[in-house]
Amino acid sequence: MKIINKNFFLVNFILLSFIAYVYLWDVKYSLIQFRFLIILLIFPFVFLAKNRLNSIIYFFFPILFILIHLITVSKIFGIKINIQRLYEIIFLYYFLVISFAYKEIILNFLSRFIFIFLSIFFLSIIFYFIKNPESINFIISCYQGWFSLNNFIFLENSHLGMISSSILWYSVFRFFDNKMNFIFKILLFIFLIFSFINVSTSFLFSIIIISLLSIIFCLKKIHSKEFFVILFLLTVSIFILLFEKQCAERFFHTVKSVTAYFSLSEKLYKKSEKKAAVKEEIENFMPNTSTSIYVNSQKIMIFALKENILGFGLNQYYVVHEKYFIKNKDQYNFDIEPYLLQLNKQDASNNFVKLVCEFGVFSILIFYFILKLLMNNTPLFLKFFFLAPLISQLFLRGAGYFNGGFIFFLFFTIILSFKNNRKIN
Repeated sequence: MKIINKNFFLVNFILLSFIAYVYLWDVKYSLIQFRFLIILLIFPFVFLAKNRLNSIIYFFFPILFILIHLITVSKIFGIKINIQRLYEIIFLYYFLVISFAYKEIILNFLSRFIFIFLSIFFLSIIFYFIKNPESINFIISCYQGWFSLNNFIFLENSHLGMISSSILWYSVFRFFDNKMNFIFKILLFIFLIFSFINVSTSFLFSIIIISLLSIIFCLKKIHSKEFFVILFLLTVSIFILLFEKQCAERFFHTVKSVTAYFSLSEKLYKKSEKKAAVKEEIENFMPNTSTSIYVNSQKIMIFALKENILGFGLNQYYVVHEKYFIKNKDQYNFDIEPYLLQLNKQDASNNFVKLVCEFGVFSILIFYFILKLLMNNTPLFLKFFFLAPLISQLFLRGAGYFNGGFIFFLFFTIILSFKNNRKIN
């Protein structure tokens, strides 16, 4: 690996390949997706990586477990395994092996990793503005921001929010470092302004959650300047959620709708002469799309645990989704809105629900690694660079395992949870 570390162009190519997969997963030209650049890393892996055999061996048994688990539960429940599941397992194995082989490059060159992405991001935005000057119109909106309207780099503002938290928390704990390049600081600052202009409720909630976690678990390690920045971010996020018109409307409506929907559902379960009236009330209840997705995913998760506590297999959430709606429709004999059958049918809208449905009690392991990393001595900028987007995609807004860099952030969370006193420049 020393040969690779000394090769400037090869290191940058490795970093660019991971950047494409983690940050530029929405970028594609016709059928070509930029994130698949990571497949080309097999060549330096085969010819230059010295620890390739260890990488292959380490992840053979976890992948074998995922495969056996998928086959077993599919056979028990009569689920026909889509050939795509096997391709996904093969890619997951490849990604874990490659990530392990190049983990030192990612960790040791993390600042360059971020700098390259920011350079690509801003150069792309500048060229887009030159080509489309009419698009220079930023609207602060929790419903539909610039990226959602233009579908450039990110298809939705929430997709930007999924990954921007990593850069936000890296900035919080590195911005006051005198060794950091001034231009790098400027790029970080401008990117964070972009993130807040194109804000999403999930991005704001992630700031609140990570702020609280950093204070609870790492207060003694946080310097005074960093602490005030965290308090500032926490205050600004809460203020926007409560007082910015669209964000507040979405937040309060969702909370009110979720509470009301669960209350009505409880009434429906109880034996009562008024059951018909409750059904009519539910049919007349019109939650927003976010509420519908959230409520449905929680109910499906509970249903999945009752059906099989060991889960239904990798990327088979859609099977549980269909089973739940069929059973729900038969049991209560009222029509399910057809569009609800398609909402987040594959990704469950957050990855925790998806993990629980697909791996059951085994998904609890993820909490062990998160807590272990929160409490060990990994530098804060490194710790929260990986934890912030992971937690955000787990509990707020996710797009499956292979989008938004989820498996990348999960992999390094696990790796760093076993490393204490990690020193990175």
